Amino acid sequence: ALQGIQEEMTSLAAHPTKEEVLAIGTKSDVYLSEDFGDMFEPLGVDTRITAVSFGHDGSLFAAGTGESVQLLQIDPETRNIDEWQLPELETDNSILYIAQNPAEENTVVIVTEQKDIYYTEDSGETWDMLAEKGESTL
Repeated sequence: ALQGIQEEMTSLAAHPTKEEVLAIGTKSDVYLSEDFGDMFEPLGVDTRITAVSFGHDGSLFAAGTGESVQLLQIDPETRNIDEWQLPELETDNSILYIAQNPAEENTVVIVTEQKDIYYTEDSGETWDMLAEKGESTL
């Protein structure tokens, strides 16, 4: 039913183990549903969301763009929000995809609008670039 969402959706993620849990990013917040998408509650992120993805442990990653590009990790149970340190990204190069390594929770890959690919193995303390502006790494 998507009750609670009043604006344009920008991204969607399904929980890896709880089929009833969904997250939707919008132009101003992240919304969470725990009832198969019938009712959604805002998480209070207060930024334009460009990507959402659940980690293998059930935490929620949300990328946003406001005054700067942000990567947030949200605990759906406590609603606690931690902001990850990112490489320097211009606001016109927002994050479009987020993926966490299922075997190592500290390893995350992000892909930006300009097709730059970055990865971290230490929860965002340091980032390395895999590819820049869509160049192949193969």
